[in-house]
Amino acid sequence: MRSIKFLFMKKLSYALLMVFISFSAPGQDTTLANKKMEDYDFLLSQSKQKRTTAITLVSVGTVLMAGGFALGAKASEHLFSSESESQFAGGFILILGGLALDITSIFYFVDAHLLKDKAKLVLKESTGLMNGPNGNVQRLPQAQFTFSISIGR
Repeated sequence: MRSIKFLFMKKLSYALLMVFISFSAPGQDTTLANKKMEDYDFLLSQSKQKRTTAITLVSVGTVLMAGGFALGAKASEHLFSSESESQFAGGFILILGGLALDITSIFYFVDAHLLKDKAKLVLKESTGLMNGPNGNVQRLPQAQFTFSISIGR
């Protein structure tokens, strides 16, 4: 009778130990996954802002260049007057300003693309999915613990 009691107490103490270990050492940290999703959303919003800025710069630059060409074309009508020189100079300045805005927008487009790629990488890391060697999506290896305790005979 004593050995059955001892065996039961031993199994019960092991079971309680395993329960306490499972509570003290969680298998997956969900706060890290939530932080990764916040990073993903933040990076996507930054990418969208950069892309919007780039589109605005391209649009304004193109309008300035068109205005500069129109001002230069108007100045070419009166080629040898003093008014045409100032219009021609103003048109040239508008063309240069528009060209500078168009060139600057390239860097914003590149930055938006890099932020979007970084967001995709953060999403892949947070879900545990990566592309395999043949392009298939495969799950990353994760640690897994299994405990089996039988109580009784």
